[in-house]
Amino acid sequence: VLERDGVVDLFDVVIGHEDVARAKPAPDALHAALARLDVPAGRALYVGDHPVDAEAATGAGVAFVAVLTGPSRREECGAHAVREFLASIDEVPRALRAPDAISRVARRSRAARIGEANPRVDRPALRDGRRPSPA
Repeated sequence: VLERDGVVDLFDVVIGHEDVARAKPAPDALHAALARLDVPAGRALYVGDHPVDAEAATGAGVAFVAVLTGPSRREECGAHAVREFLASIDEVPRALRAPDAISRVARRSRAARIGEANPRVDRPALRDGRRPSPA
């Protein structure tokens, strides 16, 4: 999907379901991305739009920001530690720049961008917050 849409070069790491033993909500994809980037979980922030994303982040020990643009509701993420709820993907850059979003050290580190090659999940956001157009 990323290659087809011409955006694969915008991602430092892409982890697909075929790259891990267990798919989300297991934290395997997050663990793999963190390992490839050599970034500890405490210095990462995961942005997702589904309770399964929140569960994976919790399992990996990664801070989580929920974007409520899909069918998931705020209360569905309630069992997991959600740092912030965003109404739109357009709010992600602001959330990432917020002083409490991640530590100053984490802002200087490389960010994990995880796109799963799975048609059942939404397309990952690009670095600028846009989503690739559907085919």
